[in-house]
Amino acid sequence: MSSERALPAGLLSAIRGALNPGAVIDDPDRLIAYEADALTTSRGLPAAVVFPADRDQLIRVVQLLQEARTPFVPRGAGTGLAGGAVADGGVLICTTRMHGILELDDEGRTALVEPGVLTDAINAAAEPYGLRYLPDPASAAACTIGGNVAMNAGGPHCLKHGVTTDHVAGLEVILPDGTPLVLGRGEDGGLDLAGVFTGSEGTLGVISRIRVNLAPVATDTGTLLALFDSVADAGRAVGQIFDAGIVPVALELIDRETIGVVEASVFAAGLPVDTEAALVVDVLAQQVVAMCCERPHTPAELLALVR
Repeated sequence: MSSERALPAGLLSAIRGALNPGAVIDDPDRLIAYEADALTTSRGLPAAVVFPADRDQLIRVVQLLQEARTPFVPRGAGTGLAGGAVADGGVLICTTRMHGILELDDEGRTALVEPGVLTDAINAAAEPYGLRYLPDPASAAACTIGGNVAMNAGGPHCLKHGVTTDHVAGLEVILPDGTPLVLGRGEDGGLDLAGVFTGSEGTLGVISRIRVNLAPVATDTGTLLALFDSVADAGRAVGQIFDAGIVPVALELIDRETIGVVEASVFAAGLPVDTEAALVVDVLAQQVVAMCCERPHTPAELLALVR
């Protein structure tokens, strides 16, 4: 049985009429590509995948699905690791074709974007103004800002700069009945509804527009690599760094087994495979420092370096 016959009669025809040519997928062979996000252990084949190209098309699609009482799930680029973009038997609304940067306010340090904009594309647009969007999920070159908001994505630098919700200035969302609604951060004394929506994984509505905060590009970041005789020593160094009131931009602890796996792969970074643990620390400094330690550091020695 085809996906179209599994849905209410005429629904996909109506959706096709509201969208651009080629914006509806219901071929079972093609639907397989959309049965999971990056968490491939959680799967569910959608009945159809639709690709609105703008806000008006998105609203109309949601209205048609509401009228047909057909469940739907929003999806970005499918890079999430929580199974949140699976529409088992329902309709997947994919916002990747809504990829416009509608406004970049360099003085106010904000950007108004559509949900399908790649995270790295925001940085590319802001770079000429000496600005950037601070959250940096590992998939920034492939993930969309709408998916970041849905998942409240972080990244290595969230240690210093926070996660997505700390950089969202406001949202426009489409409620399940097709009603557009602007959500703020409670600046007027009301509720922080944009904060509530961020991280809701598509359960409250579909994101149509996002205003994100931008920040100046840091030029004074130093990177330190410190090696340790044990994971316990590396852990104590982390504790002493924070006890001293220092919050690094990023801080990664890697044990011997992980170092071995990395160095045996195409992602080899030159880490010594005979050390028990390593800390990679990005800190704000007066000048860029690149340091590869040839001997283990005590927690006190690393703390002196970070300072």
